[in-house]
Amino acid sequence: MQGFEVVGYDISQLYLDKARRYADKMKVTDKIGFCRGDFRQVESTLRSRKYLGFQVIIDMLESQGFYGEEGDIQLFKQLRRISGDGCVLILQALNRDFLVKNFYEHAVHEVTPRMVLHERLEFNYENSVLRNNWKFYSKGSAGVLKPVLEVTLEARVYSLHELRRILTESGWENLESYADIRKLDKPGPERSTMVMVARRMS
Repeated sequence: MQGFEVVGYDISQLYLDKARRYADKMKVTDKIGFCRGDFRQVESTLRSRKYLGFQVIIDMLESQGFYGEEGDIQLFKQLRRISGDGCVLILQALNRDFLVKNFYEHAVHEVTPRMVLHERLEFNYENSVLRNNWKFYSKGSAGVLKPVLEVTLEARVYSLHELRRILTESGWENLESYADIRKLDKPGPERSTMVMVARRMS
């Protein structure tokens, strides 16, 4: 963290509280600010807190797509307006090509020894919208499952060329594309995620 000042932005207070605890554990709370807000108001929210002139913006874990293509264009335009000259944008997204090639409708995941997730997917091939329904169950005695929580999300998913076009339309110059930010390997239909690196256009 030496040399960097960081702002964490999320709509979930739960995740922000978790991030604060981790920052406290790592003894870097004096270098990190936290903001709660919707991505559709990211510019106004951060401006109100005087957070401007970013040199690096990291948008990870599929934060885009929930408000359609036009919503994402407006998001990236907002990010450009609060960034500084030469700002680098690092964007991670679900790879549509992988999703189509490896699509499944239902899966069961053991989240913890006492928590089970039933996942059901629906994909609209006409508009590339993925609908994801999650049902969480607690596992009781004799393996009996008790419903705990149900969440349904819908998001537009993209192929690499589509996101590159959206970034260009939003004022970002595409620099590099990867499948994994840690390995820096090439993207492709066999990889579930894709990572784009772009620079703010003047």
